[in-house]
Amino acid sequence: MNILLFEDDFSWQRLLQIELEEEGHSVTVYGDGSVLRDPSFNIDKFDVVITDMEMPVDDGSVVIELVTTRDAELPILLHSFHYDGFFGGELWQLADISGKYPSVTYHEKQVGNTDYIYEFLEQVEQMYD
Repeated sequence: MNILLFEDDFSWQRLLQIELEEEGHSVTVYGDGSVLRDPSFNIDKFDVVITDMEMPVDDGSVVIELVTTRDAELPILLHSFHYDGFFGGELWQLADISGKYPSVTYHEKQVGNTDYIYEFLEQVEQMYD
């Protein structure tokens, strides 16, 4: 599976990239969503997007807006250490964002636990089968 990962924390970047690549996935990593502002960026080559919510410059809300504008059905996993955050200038409970964007799944990050990422990827693989 080709995974587009947005994560500003270097240790989480490395942990996720190493784990996912060991499982046979291809992972492209960016520290924020600013690359999505480039119209020539090819979102079509990715099967899923995993994004942190809180990042400098273009955060998870921007990632979701820009990705869903290009491909409303591309599965997105939004994760954060926080239960709520600002989304489009408004304070949201992050779990409610999937109500606005059906392709988005939310999960709260837990130190040392990445099982939810593999559960998300399994669900996506089942959708493609």
